[in-house]
Amino acid sequence: MLALAAATLLLTAAPAAAPARPRVAVVDLKPVQGVQPGTAAVLTSIVVNDASRAGFDVISQADVATLLGVEKQKQMLGCSEDASCLAEIGGALGAEYVLSGQVGQIGSRYHVALQLLDAKKARVAARSAQFCEQSEDALAAAAQAALAELLGAVALPLAPRASAAPGPDPVAKSAPPSARWRPGKLLAWSTVGAGVAIAAGGGVSLSLAQSRLAELEDAWRRTDYAAFYDDKSAEAKRFQAIGWGAIGAGAAVTALGGWFLYRSRDPGVALLPTLAPGHAGLVAVGSF
Repeated sequence: MLALAAATLLLTAAPAAAPARPRVAVVDLKPVQGVQPGTAAVLTSIVVNDASRAGFDVISQADVATLLGVEKQKQMLGCSEDASCLAEIGGALGAEYVLSGQVGQIGSRYHVALQLLDAKKARVAARSAQFCEQSEDALAAAAQAALAELLGAVALPLAPRASAAPGPDPVAKSAPPSARWRPGKLLAWSTVGAGVAIAAGGGVSLSLAQSRLAELEDAWRRTDYAAFYDDKSAEAKRFQAIGWGAIGAGAAVTALGGWFLYRSRDPGVALLPTLAPGHAGLVAVGSF
C-alpha cells in the first residue's frame, strides 16, 4: 500500500515530457521554366531556416548524404514528385513529413508551389502556392508566405522553443536623434505665436520711427529745429534698429515654431513660411 502511494506521488510530481518536435525532410526546390538552379537553392535554404524557426526538426537534402549516403541522395533527387518514393525516403530518415516543391516563371510572374507529404500515410497532407512579381525579393517573400500557409494548413503540434531575450529595436537604434523627439502641437503653436508677436513688436517700432521722421518734416520751420532734429532723428534711428532686430528675431522664432509644427504635423499638412518687410508669418495648408 505504501509502495503504491509512493509510486503515485512520483508520477504526480514528475513533469510532463515536452512533445517531440516533428521531423521534416526538405527536398531541394526544383527549378523549372525561367528560374536558375542557384535561385532555387537559395529559396530552399530560406524554406529550411524558416521551418526550423517554426519549431520543426528539419533535415535538408544536404544532410541526406551524411545520414543515408550518396545513393539515397540521388534517389531523393529523382523522386521529388513521387509520393511513395518520398514516403520511403522520409521513413529512412525517421521523418514524419517530407516537404518538396518547385519554382518557375509563367508570363511576367514567378510561381512557387510547395507540398507536405505525410510519410507514414504516403499521401500529400497539404499544398500551397504563391504568385509574385518578377523580382528575387518578391520571390523570397512568396516562398516564405507559401511555407507559412503550408504549415498552418496541417496545424502540427510544435514543441515550445526558448524565446530569445528581446534586443534593442534596430529601427529605433539607427534612427537619427531628431526622429526620436516629436514636439507637441501646443509647444509648436506657442513658439509660432511668440515669433509672430516679436515680429509684430518690430513692426510697431518701425512705425514709431516713421512717425518721428514725419515730425521732423513738419517742424523744419521751428527756430530750434537743429536741436529738435538731433533728438528726433536719434529716436527714429533707435526705433528702426529695434524694429528690424525684432523682425529678424521674430522671423527666426517663427521658423523654429514652423519646424516644430512640421515635426508634430498630421500627414497631409504643408507649412509655408512667409516673410516680408515689416512682418513674418506661416501659412499652413491641410487638415488639423
